[in-house]
Amino acid sequence: MFAEGGDIIKHISVIGKGPISNALVHAIQLQKDMKFVTSSSHEKIDAYFYVREEALLIPEHIPTQGIPIVTIGGTKEDIPFFLLTRKESDIPTSNVVNIPNIQNISLLRILFSISNIISMHVTSIEPTDGSEKRGPVDALVPLDPSWLSQLEPHFNIDFSGQSVLAQHTRSFLLGINIRLNTPASKEEIVKLLTNADRILMTPNGLHMNNTALVSEFFRDIGRPVGAFYETVIIGESLKVEAEKVSFWMVSHKLSIVLESIDAMRFMLKTEYNSNDSRTLTNNTLGVFSNLSPREMRERV
Repeated sequence: MFAEGGDIIKHISVIGKGPISNALVHAIQLQKDMKFVTSSSHEKIDAYFYVREEALLIPEHIPTQGIPIVTIGGTKEDIPFFLLTRKESDIPTSNVVNIPNIQNISLLRILFSISNIISMHVTSIEPTDGSEKRGPVDALVPLDPSWLSQLEPHFNIDFSGQSVLAQHTRSFLLGINIRLNTPASKEEIVKLLTNADRILMTPNGLHMNNTALVSEFFRDIGRPVGAFYETVIIGESLKVEAEKVSFWMVSHKLSIVLESIDAMRFMLKTEYNSNDSRTLTNNTLGVFSNLSPREMRERV
């Protein structure tokens, strides 16, 4: 099947029921080169998204042998992680790949923006699933940040981190401490981050200095339930001292959707290169390039 303009439309199904699965269905429906079909459809299915935390097992009746499958939330060592290093040669040869978790998607966006990092320490404050409360309402549960191991083999960077589960938040709050191999000015870092793809830096005048205000902003501009795909750096938190850079950034669980759509295009070996795919995904999902008043007027 061809879309207007000559794009070959690929039929994509989603295995899972929940917020991420629903967001993927919505994203597929917006792509001019994809069409969402249900797994019970009589139409041919070209590829699957498999959201592990929202589907326990791939149903046996689904024929997945040799069909591209992009899994979200996977950790199995025998399935390669799709790290989206933005090189065509890095497309996995396996028909099944895992998308890194939400924290690592945000970290990858930073790593692609600042190239001379030699060490990175991450403090991750993670939300609980609404149906999975652990302990009293004021409980903070220390976690093992084992997810950093997804990145370690692929970058010559010393990674370290801490992680804690918080009961009453719907966003991820990540504290980032970076050491560079050469000194930098705050102006240089601000320029790199504000020009970066899928990263927003809050202007001081907006006073978006906590996760609630970030979610409220996106809810006010029409994003459902305050969800957002962009990684949002709290501008007021940015500190640069020679080789040391630190800041706090906010991510939503649905931010993983952008890289998932890109990965699907790569797995299907479509005509789009990595830059074109990211641009198409960003445009169809209304991703902001910055938080300037002009940008918001044009995109809202």
